[in-house]
Amino acid sequence: MEDLSQLDPEEQAQAVAKPSTTHRELLLQLSHELRTPIAVIMGYADIINDESDNATIRDHAIVIRRCGEELINRLDNFLIASEQASVENVPA
Repeated sequence: MEDLSQLDPEEQAQAVAKPSTTHRELLLQLSHELRTPIAVIMGYADIINDESDNATIRDHAIVIRRCGEELINRLDNFLIASEQASVENVPA
């Protein structure tokens, strides 16, 4: 890690923000990587629910959809908490 005291204030701000930006990019990539398969699973659950004549299978598809929605909500909450933590850790 470089000595920030040798930098002017603008360079210091950029140096401090850089890890946060990298962290944010990683979280966004992770979010995308998780959302895509969850969305596919939820989509297939909707198709099963719409096309099945079996009530038990439709009930299972509804559970799959509900669990997918819960995963998306947890992912959103994780991203919000991570963003808040990164903002709180940036020096003023």
